Amino acid sequence: MSKLNSLIDYIDTAINENRLIFIVVTSAAQGKIKTKGFSFGEGKSSLAMGIAKRIYGGDEEQVKVNMGYTQEHDEDMMLRNDRTLCWIHDDLQMSYSKSRSYDPEIKEMAGILSASRPYLAVYIGTCPHLGMIAHAIRELFMFEIKVPTRGYYEVQQIKHITPFDDPLNVRTRLDYMGESAFPKPSATMEEWYVKWRNFEFKENLMKFRERKRLKREKPKPIINESELSNAGRQLVMARYGKRAVA
Repeated sequence: MSKLNSLIDYIDTAINENRLIFIVVTSAAQGKIKTKGFSFGEGKSSLAMGIAKRIYGGDEEQVKVNMGYTQEHDEDMMLRNDRTLCWIHDDLQMSYSKSRSYDPEIKEMAGILSASRPYLAVYIGTCPHLGMIAHAIRELFMFEIKVPTRGYYEVQQIKHITPFDDPLNVRTRLDYMGESAFPKPSATMEEWYVKWRNFEFKENLMKFRERKRLKREKPKPIINESELSNAGRQLVMARYGKRAVA
């Protein structure tokens, strides 16, 4: 196999040699380049779309139909009959938040995603920093693209090392691979994304409000006070019979 010197080399290899790679784009955690520290609005999604646009040969319509922001969107993508070259999951922290790290469903989902080859080649997720997403999903990523400031990025390869004297405790480190200016989507694509993102935000907000409403309106269980007050006597009678009231 030829030497892989850049992220593009890995992406091309995944597509052409029937492999699978996971890439996460973040902005809040500093790497080699000093970051401004903004969790939101630094262009993570724009960068992800720019990478996907390159993969799809400049076809932005393909980028649009290969973006999602829920676990259900991931599931629908994996159920396709045709191979997906590049899939973007925007705002991973909304679907796979750290609070769900012990959720068996999330662990199972991570396992399914890891086995999605040959139906998927490149999975790109966006989130402020890796600490915001569930551990099982976090472990899938092979590359972290850090965005220190809008329009510029650095690539860190996530490497796993097995210590000779402690083989059961695999350690992780970041290996700096390089930096560059953004491959940008068009202004039309950016405009589409703003509308798409606004719909996403409102849809999630409406679901949140509906869950709160259902919780408030959930009927309280009816308690039969006479049965409650007599429960102790019934228990004693069942255990000791007539001796209890003799």
